[in-house]
Amino acid sequence: MITHRPDIPTLIATTTQCSFKQRNDLEKKGCRVIESGNGPLTDLPQLLNILKKDYNIKKLMLEGGSRLNGSMLQNKLIDEVQLAIAPVICGNEGVPLFTLPQSISTFNESPFFEVASYDKIDDMIWLRLSVHYHSRRIT
Repeated sequence: MITHRPDIPTLIATTTQCSFKQRNDLEKKGCRVIESGNGPLTDLPQLLNILKKDYNIKKLMLEGGSRLNGSMLQNKLIDEVQLAIAPVICGNEGVPLFTLPQSISTFNESPFFEVASYDKIDDMIWLRLSVHYHSRRIT
C-alpha cells in the first residue's frame, strides 16, 4: 500500500520491464518512478547515480532484505553497516544479513568489516561497522 504525502516524495525504482500500466498506476498515486536497468532487477549503481544527479541524494539508509543488501555489497555500494543485536530469537534459522548474487570464494575477495564503534543500549548491542573493499591486512 502506498500512502501519498505531497510534502515527502515517494520514489519507486524499477526497470524497463515495468509495464506502462504499473508505471501509470504508481504515478497516479503520486509516486515518482525511476527507471534503472533493462533486466528483471534494478541496476543499483545506475540507480544511485540517478538519485545523486537528479535528486541530490548523497546518503541513503538501506533497510532492505538480504538480497538487496547482498547486491549492494557485491556492487561495493555500502560504506557502513549499523547492526543491532537483540536478545530475541525469530524463527528457527535466523535471518541472513547478506544473500549474495555471486559467491565470494576466497578470503581476499571478501569485504572487510571494521568495528567503528559499539554501544550497549538497554539489553541490545549496537555496532557500527565500516566496510572496506580490500582484503584484511593481518599483521
